[in-house]
Amino acid sequence: MVKLNVRLYNPSDYNKIINFKVFNYQKDFTTSPIKIISENLESENCFPFVVENKKNEIIGFFLIHRHYHHLGFSTPFDATFIRAVNIDSKHQGNGYGRALFKQLPEILKNHIKDISDLYLVVDDINKVALNLYEKTGFIHIATKENGPSGPERLYYLDLNLFT
Repeated sequence: MVKLNVRLYNPSDYNKIINFKVFNYQKDFTTSPIKIISENLESENCFPFVVENKKNEIIGFFLIHRHYHHLGFSTPFDATFIRAVNIDSKHQGNGYGRALFKQLPEILKNHIKDISDLYLVVDDINKVALNLYEKTGFIHIATKENGPSGPERLYYLDLNLFT
């Protein structure tokens, strides 16, 4: 398996992620790291992470957002979501996304102790992401037909299964 180092974002990482690119077809599916950081950095419920490869290059980013509510889905008040998952386009296709999601339960256990459930929302037309999430243990639990890019799917992962 691809080995990754995942750590909490540090403001000194800003210049390394400002130029992150995703492929054109992915732009409708994710939020840039810079935008998500600027919108959520002051929140005590948000935990931005960077993903490094074995050369210690920052190749990815994601946000863990506690007490988040995604419009149109019914989730618990204290739901925790993973949002804005980005692997820089020049590093895609190397298994980093799959490795990240396989290692995610351990990463969260090491950084945020009291999370037992994880949710994510994905556009139904983003078949690559759907496949990744399903292969790494997420379960499709609901669909909203009228998302910004069409139908959206809500996925759930029980982190207690990995302890």
